[in-house]
Amino acid sequence: MKKGLVTAALLVFCSTLFAQQLIKTTMHWTRKNTTYDFLGYGEFKVDANNIVDGQIYWSIKVADATGYNYYKDKMSATGIEYIKGTYDPVNKKLYIQGYAKCDPIKIIGLDSYQITLTDNYQVSGITKANTVEWAGILNGSYTTLPITYQ
Repeated sequence: MKKGLVTAALLVFCSTLFAQQLIKTTMHWTRKNTTYDFLGYGEFKVDANNIVDGQIYWSIKVADATGYNYYKDKMSATGIEYIKGTYDPVNKKLYIQGYAKCDPIKIIGLDSYQITLTDNYQVSGITKANTVEWAGILNGSYTTLPITYQ
């Protein structure tokens, strides 16, 4: 009986251990009807319950004419957006929200994201800041890695 309980507990532990993964993305963000281009490198840890925790390292590459004066001296600066949310493994979608940032040069805001991971390792998605409209557009690529602990 004891051996059966230990085996069951070990199976639960191992299935939880191997269910965890790291999703790494390279994304470009722009806003509808603009020429903005922010380059983002995301690292999202997904646990066994599909809870997501991670960060996106954003750098501005191209400023739209409407924000050029603000961004002209900040080109290639980087800000980090810390995110939390959930992952839907059936539809391969991340639903994440920025909750904090490290951005001393003030190039980023905190956004909500709906990101789709395609079967050919591409990323597409939409974002919104503190508005109702999903005006941000994401495109890029991703890889996944299992998380194991030693």
